[in-house]
Amino acid sequence: MRLLLDEMHASSIAETLRSEGFDVVAVSERPDLRGTSDADLFALATSTSTVIITENIRDFAPLAAQRVAAGRPFPCLLYTSPSPRDS
Repeated sequence: MRLLLDEMHASSIAETLRSEGFDVVAVSERPDLRGTSDADLFALATSTSTVIITENIRDFAPLAAQRVAAGRPFPCLLYTSPSPRDS
């Protein structure tokens, strides 16, 4: 499974995950991806069967909903939170 960390995630997270054997890249470590629109990242991830990890539910959820409504599959979106959860 390929993973793409959205721009808000530090490249050090991708480095750590790669050291654990994950196939992951962070937008922040790829100059060609920095500043790319969410729609373009979603299209890239869809075309390469890559899972996007993001905090940006507001922008990515509608993109996913459009694909579902059109009956077109897409890779998963994993949503994260910048704040730790209370136990």
